[in-house]
Amino acid sequence: MRRNLLSRSDHPEARALITTILKEFICTGWRYFKIDFAYTVSDNRAKFDRSKTSFETLRSQWQLFREALGEDALINACIGGFTATPSELRTLPGSEVI
Repeated sequence: MRRNLLSRSDHPEARALITTILKEFICTGWRYFKIDFAYTVSDNRAKFDRSKTSFETLRSQWQLFREALGEDALINACIGGFTATPSELRTLPGSEVI
């Protein structure tokens, strides 16, 4: 499982690893993050929890990024292959969950 862990970013172990990595960057002073190729859940073949829609899984992934990085980090979301408006991708505290 470890070899393909990050290809299933909704897997609990992958989420823990992603959180650890992002928090390490914050601890070393990083505040700007360009996150690209974060669309691994854009179809059913990659999702760990197939009961969720692709949008629910992708949104959960971006919420994880925001929670791990905190309110002060600037996240540049580079999302290819998935169509959503900026307001749908917004994950700042207090945002509505669609």
